[in-house]
Amino acid sequence: MKILDTIESAENFLLNHFKNTLASGSSEIRRVCKHMLQISKRFVEGLYRYMDSTYWELNVSFGDKKEMYKLVCFCIYELFNTKFKSSREVTEGILFLKSKES
Repeated sequence: MKILDTIESAENFLLNHFKNTLASGSSEIRRVCKHMLQISKRFVEGLYRYMDSTYWELNVSFGDKKEMYKLVCFCIYELFNTKFKSSREVTEGILFLKSKES
């Protein structure tokens, strides 16, 4: 799949960038950067697979490819706008309370 190949290319590019740019830095920083990249890559791959499978499942029922893509994108938007937003707000509240305790 073209998108997954592009994600793989981006990962390789960033790994080389980390290696070259952070060569003189600590190995711990490089390790953290690689770890963050791996987590991000898995997330993006999972998101793409979810969008792809949902699109094809719904397309059988609705038939209009353009409308199905809009629907899938809307679902993803709602997920980020509601669930992730509320999680972020909870986290921000915890960090605010901790800063007041200090």
